Amino acid sequence: MLFRSYLGVGPSAHSTIDNLRIENHKDLDRYISGDYGNSFCLSKKEQIEEFLLMGLRLKEGIEIKKINNRFEIDFLNIFQDVVDKYIINKCLMVNKKFIKITNRGEKILNKILLDFFVELDGIIQ
Repeated sequence: MLFRSYLGVGPSAHSTIDNLRIENHKDLDRYISGDYGNSFCLSKKEQIEEFLLMGLRLKEGIEIKKINNRFEIDFLNIFQDVVDKYIINKCLMVNKKFIKITNRGEKILNKILLDFFVELDGIIQ
């Protein structure tokens, strides 16, 4: 299931519990001594970015209803320009329920994500 809490164990590992991000130290000695690292709350914008980052890497993609409900947004309305751009280029597919990357889109996924993140910058701080 997409965007569930997870625990990363060991040096350099990351965990996310609800909207709390925990980043373990890279240094093994510090980690062993119990100094695990830093933690901070993810903003709504950061949570949406992570949802997109993780979800578009899944074979089934992102269920539009889930992202809308979780973040109280209208995904297709907010990201219409980005979605249209990549549908035209055959890099994204959208149906009534899901948005997902095509085989062609997999090759430029980081560019697609960047366009989503830039669009998000103008909407949510």
